[in-house]
Amino acid sequence: MDVLRVFLSAAVLVPLFGVVYAAELLAKGCDEAGTVCHGLPLECARSASRPCEVLAKVTTLGDLVHVELNALAGQSNLHLDLKNRWIALGFSNSDTMPDSAVVHCLNYGNGTVTAKLTYNIPIRHLNIGWANVDQAPLEVISAVADDDSLGCVVNLRKNFSIDKSEFDLTQKHNLIAASGPFIDGKIKKHDRTPDISLVQHAF
Repeated sequence: MDVLRVFLSAAVLVPLFGVVYAAELLAKGCDEAGTVCHGLPLECARSASRPCEVLAKVTTLGDLVHVELNALAGQSNLHLDLKNRWIALGFSNSDTMPDSAVVHCLNYGNGTVTAKLTYNIPIRHLNIGWANVDQAPLEVISAVADDDSLGCVVNLRKNFSIDKSEFDLTQKHNLIAASGPFIDGKIKKHDRTPDISLVQHAF
């Protein structure tokens, strides 16, 4: 993330090229074996013409799933203002938004950034936040933000339960990338169209 910040600072001096280079830097490593990348805008990880502005890089780390979740501000497709914003990666049991475990990267806008494990309930399109979700399966490695970028790095156990749902990430799941407002410590509904992966992934 420090490298990304330095690059974005330099990009201010060369705005014509900064957007392209920052997005390329965000996606660095996505072509490596064992790395799964998923992000926004729609199918950006598979598109040369629409670089990712929100991107999750997911790898296996022994008994853990390692997630690097990052976003860039003010790019041409999503026009994100990262202050008071969340970005997220979900692991779906249902192939859709409901019944998903979600890693949220949360920017309070006052210098506080953190990551939390949250849950989309099975019966309708609703995320219940983290208050009633056991955070033991999630280890936060880092969580940082500035005017140009937002990022969290976490490790997540491969097997855990939330409410009555069991998550075994060694089995195939659809991935969900999403972003939306984070106001007064509350996750608000996404304001950019989420991307649910067409391909399922096991870790």
